[in-house]
Amino acid sequence: MKESYFLLDHVSDAVLIHKGLHNTLFVNRSCVDMLGLSDANATLNYLNNSDDFFKKIRKNNIDTFEPFNQYDLDNPDSKFFHNEFMLEKPNGDSNWFSSKTKIFDSQGETVYCTSFRDISTQRKAEQAKEVSQSLLEETLNLLPCAVTVTEFKEGRYVYANDFMLNLMGYTKEEMIGTTALDLDIWADTKDRDEVIAELRSMGSIYDHRQYHKAKDGTLISTSFNAHVIQSQETPLLIAASFDRRDADAKDRDLDKSYQKLEKAEQAAKQNHIFLASVLNNIGQGVLVYDRDLNIVAWNELYIEMLEYPRNMFKKGMNISEILLRDARVGLYGKGDINCLAEERLNIILEGLKGGTFELDWALSNEMIVKLCARYLPDGSLVVTAEDVSEQRRRSKKIRSEAYCDSLTGIANRRAYDVELPESLQKASDNNSGVILGLLDLDNFKNINDTLGHAVGDAVLVEVARIIRHNIRSTDLAVRLGGDEFAVIFNDTQDENIAKLRLETIVNRVFSLDSVDGTSIQLSSSAGMSLSMGGLIDAQNLFVQADEALYTAKKAGKGCVRVGMS
Repeated sequence: MKESYFLLDHVSDAVLIHKGLHNTLFVNRSCVDMLGLSDANATLNYLNNSDDFFKKIRKNNIDTFEPFNQYDLDNPDSKFFHNEFMLEKPNGDSNWFSSKTKIFDSQGETVYCTSFRDISTQRKAEQAKEVSQSLLEETLNLLPCAVTVTEFKEGRYVYANDFMLNLMGYTKEEMIGTTALDLDIWADTKDRDEVIAELRSMGSIYDHRQYHKAKDGTLISTSFNAHVIQSQETPLLIAASFDRRDADAKDRDLDKSYQKLEKAEQAAKQNHIFLASVLNNIGQGVLVYDRDLNIVAWNELYIEMLEYPRNMFKKGMNISEILLRDARVGLYGKGDINCLAEERLNIILEGLKGGTFELDWALSNEMIVKLCARYLPDGSLVVTAEDVSEQRRRSKKIRSEAYCDSLTGIANRRAYDVELPESLQKASDNNSGVILGLLDLDNFKNINDTLGHAVGDAVLVEVARIIRHNIRSTDLAVRLGGDEFAVIFNDTQDENIAKLRLETIVNRVFSLDSVDGTSIQLSSSAGMSLSMGGLIDAQNLFVQADEALYTAKKAGKGCVRVGMS
């Protein structure tokens, strides 16, 4: 029998043969290695003295197995006992294993053959996948739109968020596994066929208007975005539908307003001819609204400059409709188009409280247009558009060259001297805060002296990258000079968050063990201080942060300290 065991020494799974509890006859090399013992004898000794191991393989005691003669032992498909368990190995490590045990007859005796393998990595991956799936579903349930995932070919729903279930009146059990045709959700099946054809051709569809039919038969006006995901084994269709009933009601109200305004247009026709002649002969784009923000006049240059469709503007059209169109074509980013349009209108109206509102708008053709809106004495609103592309490009280039550190690519001392006072002034105006963080490298001179300035420069570049990637886009990373850096945390008074960001930077600098293939030992220290409402000026804020930095170095380096504010 020992000769037949020889082959088991050359399989990858751990294998042991045993007659019962504390009666192990054989273990292969993989079993010895997997349990972390020195040889087969040590492994046999461990197994024959370990209740825990055998109980976990069998879930209970070996005596609870049914007698082997109840199974067809000559049948290769006869019953196996499977189990997954967490086992503490002799060295103290705990791993997940899967085991498979089969009973067979050897010379009239019941013998058990168990193979097992380490599935710790697989188990962790499964747990991570479950967590990711749960987080994804929770996130989708927070979205203010109906989201579904379907098998693109078969059309069966595999996911629907709570918004979709509530909108359509179905339970998750009723929707999952069925199709929109099964539930009669599409009010117009011909429209559905056209949408499917477009998705097969283009892979995506945006802002498609349609009617969904709810469970109770209610027709719901929606706008529909969908995208086919081809990366999965089974292509999936991700769809988001927005309830348009409120928007449609607003559109109907706007239509009534247009009808009233059309009557007023007739009375003002002669005035329009004169005004159009004037507007089309000045050097700026012009758009004029009345006190209710309905369009009364515009020139062709405004349309051309802002790339609007030539026949889009009409007298009496309200500004909200223009903003809604801009949101629909993606000019304000992603999101619910009604919310985006309303947000943009609020920004304009808030800006106009000061009398004039100015905005630079970067267009798809790389043109930068300066929009300027101001009220006239009669309450009407005039918007002018001016091409400032070249002017802005020159300013940006000059500013970039003047305020950028040539080695690291982040802001330099000149930028710091300009930005910090401006940030403090904004904090004073808005009753907000500014936090200044100072950071330098604890043993940078030693790197320069022993490894050379080329390695030192590479270290500075990498430290600047770490700082830039661990602060907000609204904050400013600065190289003050040498190995000294600063971070201006704008519009914040939360010292805990700023300190956490600086600690992350300090820790990641410490973990930097090589640059450009050269091993290094590096640490850093940081100090920070808060100016609330801009009450502490730039010079004193720097002094306080610098004193905190000194305290951090005195405390043993590699840490962050907060100065008095």
